[in-house]
Amino acid sequence: MHMGHNKRKWILIAGLLIAIAAGCFMWLYKPDRVMPSVQMKVGTEPVPTEGRGNETLLTTEAAVLQDLEPPVITGVQDQVIYVGDTIVYKKGVAVTDNQDLEVTLEVDSSQVDRTSPGTYTVIYRAVDLAGNQAEEKAVITVLAQGEGEENREEMEELAQKALQECISKDMTDRDKLYEIFWYVKYHMSYTGDSDKSSQINEAIHGFKKRSGDCFTYFAVAKAIVEAAGFETIDVERINGETMHYWSLVKVDGEWYHYDTCPRSEAHNKYWYCFLRTDAELKSFSEKYDGYYTFDTSLYPATP
Repeated sequence: MHMGHNKRKWILIAGLLIAIAAGCFMWLYKPDRVMPSVQMKVGTEPVPTEGRGNETLLTTEAAVLQDLEPPVITGVQDQVIYVGDTIVYKKGVAVTDNQDLEVTLEVDSSQVDRTSPGTYTVIYRAVDLAGNQAEEKAVITVLAQGEGEENREEMEELAQKALQECISKDMTDRDKLYEIFWYVKYHMSYTGDSDKSSQINEAIHGFKKRSGDCFTYFAVAKAIVEAAGFETIDVERINGETMHYWSLVKVDGEWYHYDTCPRSEAHNKYWYCFLRTDAELKSFSEKYDGYYTFDTSLYPATP
């Protein structure tokens, strides 16, 4: 019997177990980590023996792979608030790591002044147990309290009530916008005047009195559309004898023009500005006194 060969085999097995145990030491010492990765290498080498030629010896190597991958921070977003508003910095933010089960997220908001209008940078940092660091930044825009801002809650309540009357959960986004469009048209009447100092106050007036001019229609539609979860951008006419206001609305990842205000016979009252493109507004404006002329450089392009 080749006792020497069997002895070497058991020594090899023992060495392998010691290598694996050493590789797991970090995990045992720091239980808030996942099991570390261990890379195994198996090979053979000839070993000369006296009188019996060569024997083949099985060899192994075990190495713990070094953690060089930083944590991943997700959900960081820019925020817009008004002076005095509370900021929830960690809302929707998460940290994951390839090794550590829990990674502490630190938020450096020392540069933010909620009492003063301006633009501020917030820094999110996460460091895993191996020292790998991840960093993300967000911009916090603090706006001055606008006219009527103290009435925003009332406006939002009225918008939610209107929203419940005109849409249902099973509708597509385009269907929701369509129903809101006609809800505003059917529930408002055009009088030709409004208080243009505050979108919020004029939206409240529109909800309660159900009358006003293009600014009122714009403010009411904007309030309901945003209550439904859509992004909007305010658009103003330029180079016209009078002002006109409408919205760009984002749906299915694209921006479209959205104007619920009625027009006169002279301006083709039966042409509805529902999810219209820049090209369609340009064509309409060329025929009807520049009705929808606006500075395209200030707004995202439509399809």
